[in-house]
Amino acid sequence: MINKIPNFLGCIIIKCYEFFNGIKNLIYWFSIIWRDKDYDQNFLFKILRHKLIKQEKYFRKNDISKHKDLYANDMKECILLIDRIIKNDYCSKEFSEYKKFEKDTKKIHKIFKKEAVMLHQDTERLFKIMTKKINTWWI
Repeated sequence: MINKIPNFLGCIIIKCYEFFNGIKNLIYWFSIIWRDKDYDQNFLFKILRHKLIKQEKYFRKNDISKHKDLYANDMKECILLIDRIIKNDYCSKEFSEYKKFEKDTKKIHKIFKKEAVMLHQDTERLFKIMTKKINTWWI
């Protein structure tokens, strides 16, 4: 009977920790989930970004792996790529210059194509990092 008491107390402590951690997660995610919509890929990117920010901090703070800083840097790169994807401001300078020469439709098509290529490159890079590395981050 006495041997079971520490085990029982350990279970209670773990359950309390999980409960309060769950409350903390609800608070952390509330604003993101509240503003989530189903009609735009940027909402998915915002959820992914929020999770990666939390994971990056966790990796930098805790001693999970001898490569934790490398993994946190991978996550940081993903966050920066997501920021660029969401902002979608690849050719703002060219677009502002275009307003001066509105009659040149070839130029605007060239700018749109350049912007699409840059967006695709960032999206491809983001998912290439995640595809290649996500399963190794916790090893």
